[in-house]
Amino acid sequence: MSAHTRMYSRGVTLIELLVSLAVGLLVTVAAASVYLVGRQGFRVTDDQSRNFETGRLAVEVLSRNLRMAGAPLFQPAVPNAVVRFPPPANPAAFPVQGFEGGAQPDRIVISYVSDQPYNAATLTGADCLGQSVGLNLLVQNTFSISADGQLQCQGNGGGGAAPAAPLAAQVVDMQIVYGLAETAQGGSVSRYVTADAVTNWNTVRAVDVCLEIVSFDANTITGRTPGVNCRGNAFPSDNRVHRLFRTSVNLRNRTTGNIFPGNAIP
Repeated sequence: MSAHTRMYSRGVTLIELLVSLAVGLLVTVAAASVYLVGRQGFRVTDDQSRNFETGRLAVEVLSRNLRMAGAPLFQPAVPNAVVRFPPPANPAAFPVQGFEGGAQPDRIVISYVSDQPYNAATLTGADCLGQSVGLNLLVQNTFSISADGQLQCQGNGGGGAAPAAPLAAQVVDMQIVYGLAETAQGGSVSRYVTADAVTNWNTVRAVDVCLEIVSFDANTITGRTPGVNCRGNAFPSDNRVHRLFRTSVNLRNRTTGNIFPGNAIP
């Protein structure tokens, strides 16, 4: 075998092998890093999307019920007339009545008169659980946050025997403040207070709700979400995505302009 042939048949040196391994390792680490960053970004985006859908659903349900609060019976024989909400026979029959939760989430009862008979297909004349209430009867829906972080509703249809049903998951807090008028007979909102500061629920003209939604998955982010929660405190360092949803609803059935003359707000 000639010297020329021997030169091209020799193996790689140890240094060449180490360099090749180092380059391969760098390429592998770089590819893994790109994958992990992309996967983390996907998880954050996915959790943010689910948070948004959950929050939007919760706000829509609460807003729709609050817009109905205090809805009276309509008298078609009198054009544009709105009869006042029946005087409450008990505290739970106020258009809205809140309960301050302290360290726990708040709770609210929303009441209105059903203006249609019960229909199982359209769920008219029903409470928040779809249970029959009926025409011209009082609907009472109680919204609260369960111990496992679900926005839930308890209705009064069917005698109110059915347990509260979950409406939206991963809702860790609900804080509510109430806009008060100076008197029960009318006037615009002059101040916002918590439930324990309301002395006459007939003076409530608006309700402001703040919901805190948290991501399903742990370790979605590192540390805590920037910003503060509904109570004004920093979000916890739990490696989860937190997001606030707020809605402020004017109780249109409790404003002076919507009350038919001669039927003052009780």
